[in-house]
Amino acid sequence: MKFTRQQIMSKQGFLTRPVASLALALLAATGAQGADPPNIIMVLADDLGYGDIGCYGHPEIATPNLDRMAQEGVRFTSFYAPASTCSPTRAAILTGRNPYRLGIYTFIPANSTMHLKAEERTLATILRDRGYDTCFVGKWGCNGSLTGDQPQPDDHGFDYWLAAQNNAIPSHRDPTCFVRNGQPCGEIRGYSAGIIVDEAISWLKGRRDQSKPFCLFVWFQEPHRVIATPEAFVAPYRERFGDTTVPAKNPAKAGLAPSVAEYLGNISHMDHQVGRLLTALNSLGVADNTLTVFTSDNGPVDPGSKDNLRGSKGTLWEGGIRVPAIVRWPQSVKPGLVCDTPAGSVDLLPTICSIAGAPPLQDRFLDGTDISPLFQGAAIERVTPLFWRYARGSAAMREGDWKIHGFPAPRRSSQSAIDYIAEAELVRFELYNLREDRSEARDLAATQPERVSSMSAKLVELYKATQREGERWTGRALPKAIEN
Repeated sequence: MKFTRQQIMSKQGFLTRPVASLALALLAATGAQGADPPNIIMVLADDLGYGDIGCYGHPEIATPNLDRMAQEGVRFTSFYAPASTCSPTRAAILTGRNPYRLGIYTFIPANSTMHLKAEERTLATILRDRGYDTCFVGKWGCNGSLTGDQPQPDDHGFDYWLAAQNNAIPSHRDPTCFVRNGQPCGEIRGYSAGIIVDEAISWLKGRRDQSKPFCLFVWFQEPHRVIATPEAFVAPYRERFGDTTVPAKNPAKAGLAPSVAEYLGNISHMDHQVGRLLTALNSLGVADNTLTVFTSDNGPVDPGSKDNLRGSKGTLWEGGIRVPAIVRWPQSVKPGLVCDTPAGSVDLLPTICSIAGAPPLQDRFLDGTDISPLFQGAAIERVTPLFWRYARGSAAMREGDWKIHGFPAPRRSSQSAIDYIAEAELVRFELYNLREDRSEARDLAATQPERVSSMSAKLVELYKATQREGERWTGRALPKAIEN
């Protein structure tokens, strides 16, 4: 039996009244209603920190193309990745669902049994059924192998794809990790970001029917380690910082840590490739009706910038999940907007489906909300709170200015990591007011008992709901660091 989205949400206790999409009304105000459906480009950085772009306050970095995107669109200041590691975020972007419902608990190592199941409906599948051409280029991260029998990008809606299972191997220079439409490519000369954008532009220009709308995912491997960058982009920072390196917190990864100059140059090179992509849109005459999203899959590792946020990649503190996000759509997005309303990548599927006129999913729970009104400076009504889980058991949820963290009882010695994910219980809570304390330095749980009671009850219910839906994978599924 299939249920509507409203029925499913009502069963889980979060629907108080039907939420009507404002997308069509807002687009009508800009003259877009009745026009051709917009093209969609989804650009994702890998391990890019909240403060790692010029328009987010970095004092040294040169990111002129992303800064220009922000000037021409809307820049989000309270935007969240769905997880603090890569694979869960990627699966959530594709489906509009919390990754723990999907059984994607942390990054997927090579040859893992964990993968995004074929029965999940992705944004690419929905738009392909709507008549879009679809293409994926970059880091996939949603299965353990791109040449095995697990679902591949084409099984999830992409007509054409060039993908890497995970990070750049051996580095961003001359990678050997890419597979094109199921066929390993071997070594590709050049740098990863340039290779990915070359493929994207080639696909854009080579489409047989240029009148059809397109959906293009461009998922960079930058600035994730192991970094390699053209010298022209590193040299200006080397003059400023020399060979300064931030000491690695994990001694086992000391050799992977880039210098500050290498890290900043890597981001500037990625920005340059974003500029090439935007230039290609202009040359094809499709820029005005192309909605381009830029964001990151999670927070940074050193020497990335968190802009005084607590935590980093692999944590549910703001530094691990709050990320930069820019939306540019010249035809319909009011330029120069700065939006502080909490939103996240999990919202992208329902938002884009609404804008594209695609039918909503009727048979599964969506955690995301249509945030298209924010593109015009209007308000939204969120049904399901933004919430997060981490494979070591912790969880967090944001409602308005408030964020609650939940911490589990310790894992039993006889309990496997997979079973712990499915069975852990939250037993302790901390509460923070992000409007007044974005660094999460002052736990207010003791002074706000009623708020803690209300928010913890919602968080626990969300936590249990994902436990009921999540897969208990067998075989080698999780990274050794989590299994141990």
